[in-house]
Amino acid sequence: MVYPHLKFDLAEAKEQPIFDLCEAVWSAVANACGQTKYGADVEPYVYLLPEPWRIAYAVHDLEGYVLGGGFISYFDTHTKLLHQEALNGFSLIGAKKHHEIVRQAFEMQDDEEALRELDSLFYDYSMDDPRQLLARYIIDHFAAYRNPKQNRLTWIWRTVKLELLKLKKQA
Repeated sequence: MVYPHLKFDLAEAKEQPIFDLCEAVWSAVANACGQTKYGADVEPYVYLLPEPWRIAYAVHDLEGYVLGGGFISYFDTHTKLLHQEALNGFSLIGAKKHHEIVRQAFEMQDDEEALRELDSLFYDYSMDDPRQLLARYIIDHFAAYRNPKQNRLTWIWRTVKLELLKLKKQA
């Protein structure tokens, strides 16, 4: 397994602008994924990573898509594989309002009118800046980003689960 890695230490991470820190984690995942059998198919790769990487990637990715084009844009370009990671991520970082909006969006993803209303709420609540909360999460879990190895049994379980999801999708 090729793991992503950050090219800076904790002191440097604390000095980075919030967006740059979140983007660095997201980019590290995307770059590492390109070196694996998954290539540009990032979601299955992210699914296999340790939790801090999954959370940071899924939250930053969803927020970027929603702010850039709304939930419809996100759903048009993503599978459901990381939905739970994003949802859990907003809760774990303390973005409770965003967690609730994202939960509703996942439940109503076929209702474009409802999604547009949720887009507006997401934008309005973005003044609470979930990126700041995500950056704090990254700093608080920085050791996991510097040494991303995980328990071998966890990796095997997630790999098997991913393969079962693929089989279910094909059926």
